[in-house]
Amino acid sequence: DRNKDLQDKVIDLEKERNTLLKQYEILEKKEENYKVDNEKIHSLYEEQLLKLKSIQEELETSKEEVLDKQAVIESAEFAFNNAQQDIADLEEEKNTLSTKCEFLENRCKDVEQEASKKIIANEEYVQSLKKELDVKHEKMIEFEEQVKQLYEEVSAFDEAKK
Repeated sequence: DRNKDLQDKVIDLEKERNTLLKQYEILEKKEENYKVDNEKIHSLYEEQLLKLKSIQEELETSKEEVLDKQAVIESAEFAFNNAQQDIADLEEEKNTLSTKCEFLENRCKDVEQEASKKIIANEEYVQSLKKELDVKHEKMIEFEEQVKQLYEEVSAFDEAKK
């Protein structure tokens, strides 16, 4: 009996040993698979790390480009604001010049009217002077005739005296 019990125990132990061996083989295969998987994961990790570095470099480049473009935009906005101010200044200057031109046009009209009145007055004065001159010319002719007549009378008197 004891022998049988021992044999049964040996058989049970053998079975347990075989089971343990199978489990050990399974674990070794799993370990091997884990090593392979771990290498694959490490390789993927390295690839992803390289991609991440590449993306970071692109991001830095993009940031620099964005900053450059932002600076260009700010410069353009500054130039635009200056141009708007220049336009406003020119508009104000245009309005000022327009007002001055209007004033000068009105002044020119006034001067033209005054000059026209003076020209008419001068022409009337010249006409009156011409009339006066004509009258004086006629009187001078009359006076010359009177002088001539007196001269003739004096001559005739002188002749008669002799």
